[in-house]
Amino acid sequence: MIDGLSATEPVAYFSLEFALTESLPTYSGGLGVLAGDHLKSASDLGLPLVGVGLLYHEGYFHQHLGPDGWQREDYRVIDLAEQPLAPIVDALGSRLTVAVPIDGRTVTAQLWRLDVGKVPLFLLDTDIPTNGESDRQLTGRLYGGDSEMRIQQEMVLGIGGVRALRAMGVDPAVCHMNEGHSALLGMERIRTLMTEHGATFAEARLPVSSATTFTTHTAVAAGIDLFPPDLVARHLGEYAAGMGLDRGALIGLGRTNPGDDTEPFSMAMLGLRLSGFRTAFRSSTGWFRSGCGSRHGPPCRSIKSRSKRSQTGSTCRRG
Repeated sequence: MIDGLSATEPVAYFSLEFALTESLPTYSGGLGVLAGDHLKSASDLGLPLVGVGLLYHEGYFHQHLGPDGWQREDYRVIDLAEQPLAPIVDALGSRLTVAVPIDGRTVTAQLWRLDVGKVPLFLLDTDIPTNGESDRQLTGRLYGGDSEMRIQQEMVLGIGGVRALRAMGVDPAVCHMNEGHSALLGMERIRTLMTEHGATFAEARLPVSSATTFTTHTAVAAGIDLFPPDLVARHLGEYAAGMGLDRGALIGLGRTNPGDDTEPFSMAMLGLRLSGFRTAFRSSTGWFRSGCGSRHGPPCRSIKSRSKRSQTGSTCRRG
């Protein structure tokens, strides 16, 4: 057991997808299956762990074959009333919400709780009347939309997820990034320490990274989120400036070579840079525990190599 772990200081497991039951299609494949199994195993073992994700109102698409033999995809609205979800409220009985700054506006997310045995899964939901229509769609579909929607979803998960835990009085001893989708949790934890203790970015980064784990499942270009630098700067520039980071410093955190203006921004690289412990999965050899540059470093080097060779922003569908 890690020192400091308790019900109020648990491991917080952040993931864009969780596979818990077929009736709640908030997963697309192995990434979500593993995340769901972590919650179930932690419950069986009595480990202090909480999950953090997004509540999708349509989830991942359903597949079927048409009369011509081609695959068809359709989305179905999930009836939340039929799911074991409980709204999270404050001391006065009002819905607990958190605010996330996105591209010059504030997006509000309400919170839900889904118990996986003895482990709570906290889900953020932007489909509320106070948000604009496009912001309400951020928690509509898993892996739906373009690069702009994806980075906004990841801001809700990473930044909003950390704020949600604090609003509920949960202070994680360790945060686990399940893929680069949740890498922005590192930025928010650093910002919090800077605000509360008057630390610099470099000073706050040390304790945050020492209490953060990053996992990648597919260390290839098709499995890594890459974003155009201008898109990242537009969405995160003002947020980063509040931490004393200019555009170059911000974009550099997601690049193999911070000075290479042709290189896109990789959320996986951001996750690697803001974490002190890294794991990667390779189907041929099983699990790696890796520190970049060490004897266990192939997955990290693969991510760096792929990111460097990719010159345009892209987003991937997991599976």
